[in-house]
Amino acid sequence: MTVTLTQAKAQLRVTHTDEDTYITDLIARARAWVERYIASPIAASAVIDTFLEFGDYLELTRSPFISLTSIAYVDSEGDAATIDLVETPPRVQDGLIYPPTTGWPAIETYSTITVTYQAGFATTPPELDQAMLLLIGHWYQHREGVVVGATTEPLDYAIEALVGPFRLPTIA
Repeated sequence: MTVTLTQAKAQLRVTHTDEDTYITDLIARARAWVERYIASPIAASAVIDTFLEFGDYLELTRSPFISLTSIAYVDSEGDAATIDLVETPPRVQDGLIYPPTTGWPAIETYSTITVTYQAGFATTPPELDQAMLLLIGHWYQHREGVVVGATTEPLDYAIEALVGPFRLPTIA
């Protein structure tokens, strides 16, 4: 479950409808912020990754992985093709797609491989919802870019403590 307008208004202690559009925008921005921070969609979403070669495996960029939709490529003859996910399914484990038992097909030089899959949480972890509510509350209360005489360190710490465990490792 992601944050609803009713939940956000309860967090903000808002009982009127005058700012429903603004609060709805804050919900969308908080969700986008959390998704960027953890480098994953919150709810099940279609994701498309592209690769230049098959190699030993293909590493997916988003998690948690739900299901594989398609693997499309241009074969060595220059024709568009897909891997049959029913007859010769590749194995997906820990965000890696391993070749089917028949091996990876030959692809045309300088072509790309397009992998489409579903990723996201079946049920949104409550920590992510809480982080979104904290962001929404902060942005609702502080509508300007600078807050004079205040610090946001406790907020920063709280949000990072909530979403940090879900963040995918990155190489800087």
